[in-house]
Amino acid sequence: GSLMLLWGWSLISTGWAQSPDRGAADAGRWLLYAAVLGVFVLLIRDDRLSKLLLGVLDTPVVRLNRAIALRWVRGPEAALEELDSIAPELDGYHLLHATRAVMLRALDHEAEAAAADRRALELTSNPAERALISRRLEGLA
Repeated sequence: GSLMLLWGWSLISTGWAQSPDRGAADAGRWLLYAAVLGVFVLLIRDDRLSKLLLGVLDTPVVRLNRAIALRWVRGPEAALEELDSIAPELDGYHLLHATRAVMLRALDHEAEAAAADRRALELTSNPAERALISRRLEGLA
């Protein structure tokens, strides 16, 4: 849920910092998200593996996750291109819009990023996600 909005290298470091050995109650979820992102980064670095994954499991949500990893391997432009290709299928999914906002901000397209965040805010009722998106819109996150 709300943790997906935080994907990136900060998520990986948080996941490892909160490992079960350290007793964090929610560490399993953080570690899983970190591991999934790490796998996507590895897959994207090797196009053969990326194509193999998409050949087996090509869904809009898999492509959304792939776009998040693409941001760290090929840059926000490549990620945004991937997101735009799945936008019609995921228009009602708040994480598509929240992720687009992150990529648009990375490209200094603040007005478009704010519009994407407002759309994500309309689509989610999760209090943690709403708080994070609201902070981003206020320039605090």
